[in-house]
Amino acid sequence: MDSAHDTDTRQILACDESFFTALLAADHGLLGTILADDFVIIDVLSGQVTSRSELLGAISSGQLRFAEIRRHTAERTVRRHDSATVVAAGLFGPTVRMPAFSLSVR
Repeated sequence: MDSAHDTDTRQILACDESFFTALLAADHGLLGTILADDFVIIDVLSGQVTSRSELLGAISSGQLRFAEIRRHTAERTVRRHDSATVVAAGLFGPTVRMPAFSLSVR
């Protein structure tokens, strides 16, 4: 029998999957449902912090599109800190489509 902790971890990882599915599909509605009001995403190369509203705006306007995101899903870990949960995982480097050019991060 699974513990509540195991069930909670599976639900968090399912939400993580939904997040990346929504990013790839540029699904503004699903992302708006998934992301907390205080959500931020941090670019690991530049350290730039992007808020929920900035991310949703860039996706809905077409300024930001992900062609693919290859992840190390087997290496994901779930970390809990008080009321916050962080899913840590490695990326192979997403391919981002911007209006005038395509950028691949390695």
